[in-house]
Amino acid sequence: MAAEIAEGLVKGAHESKIAIIGGETASLPGIIENFDLAGTGIGFVDVDKVITGEDIKTGDVLIGLESSGIHSNGYSLARKAIFEDAGLTIDDKMPNGDTTIGEELLKPTRLYVEPIVKLFKENCKIHGLAHITGGGFTNLRRLKEGVGYEIDNLPEVPEIFKLIYEQGVPLEEMYRVFNMGTGFVVIADESEADKIMEIIKPYCNCQIIGRATEDDEIIIKTFDGSEIKY
Repeated sequence: MAAEIAEGLVKGAHESKIAIIGGETASLPGIIENFDLAGTGIGFVDVDKVITGEDIKTGDVLIGLESSGIHSNGYSLARKAIFEDAGLTIDDKMPNGDTTIGEELLKPTRLYVEPIVKLFKENCKIHGLAHITGGGFTNLRRLKEGVGYEIDNLPEVPEIFKLIYEQGVPLEEMYRVFNMGTGFVVIADESEADKIMEIIKPYCNCQIIGRATEDDEIIIKTFDGSEIKY
């Protein structure tokens, strides 16, 4: 298990073009049963190039980048729904798919470093950037106070999330905990959207999923056609 974790760290470092220059392996029997991984990233950026979200304005478009699956958040809820509530196992086949549930849950998290760095190099005028991780789409609130978002054009929801939802997890909790198929969001003026998507698409699927609004509210059109608000 430790060897596989090390292989994953190396692959992630290569994809992100970073160096892992140190670390520690601690043995804590009786406290941590398996592994607890923590990391710190250090880098440099010109002060005038920091994207804080302060430039986000009403009418800006949200460009969503496709996720590769459940990514790194929501596993406690996923395990409860799939294994405890549904009584399934890691070896059971995914509904409407060829993979097992275990394979689906262990799909590596997609890293967005390369396409986002490429946007910087192409001098795209970006107003905001957000990972859709723990907290789901409510992470957008961190970008600028007083701004709302209407998200009404999300991509097809991956089957793993549909399976979790079918076990009775409310939609409001689903979109707050999971990425629901969109792992990263780029916010920009609509005039920049085509250029940004053209740069991103060689790396992963992307599309305009919504817009910034005047209301301090996040409104999401869910995959069943209903609306939820945060």
